[in-house]
Amino acid sequence: MPIFAILSLISVAVFLFTGTFVYYRNPKSSLHRTFLAIYLFMSLWAFSKFMYRQAEGLQAAHLWVRVRNASWPYPVSFMLYFTLAFTERTNLLRSKTILLAIFAPACVFSLVGLTTDLITASPIREFWGHTYGIPENPWAYLAACVWTAALTSCVPFCPFNILLPRPIRLRNCRPNLSL
Repeated sequence: MPIFAILSLISVAVFLFTGTFVYYRNPKSSLHRTFLAIYLFMSLWAFSKFMYRQAEGLQAAHLWVRVRNASWPYPVSFMLYFTLAFTERTNLLRSKTILLAIFAPACVFSLVGLTTDLITASPIREFWGHTYGIPENPWAYLAACVWTAALTSCVPFCPFNILLPRPIRLRNCRPNLSL
């Protein structure tokens, strides 16, 4: 068993343990549920990576590459959602258009990756096991890469609203004009 496959299998165990540990600390919290969703999709991604690296034949590797294609977009979307929820940007999370902009491309890329070979080509056998190939017409692959880079580049900038000073709002206060 190659070291790359072992690392993927260890990642599955770490993702499952960490996700369930955080979830069971407070199961009613939406942040904990979102964190669990991120780690469940990451564990599915890592497990499918382990399986297509270990696959004996091309057909089995192709099946697990498709499972990988179906699972990789969701952690990216949930990571941005988690960051927005953690930084208390609830005004953005209440907007249906923002949620659609975050999760709709993930659904589209997942369905395209699951049903077609537009995002990844047939698996290629290497000395460490199978790996996915880039299709001859890489437009869908490049669109998925640009979308992933755009969403992950938004994540580090979301916490800045915590660092910025907030204006003090005084309610029911009248200025004292007497001297």
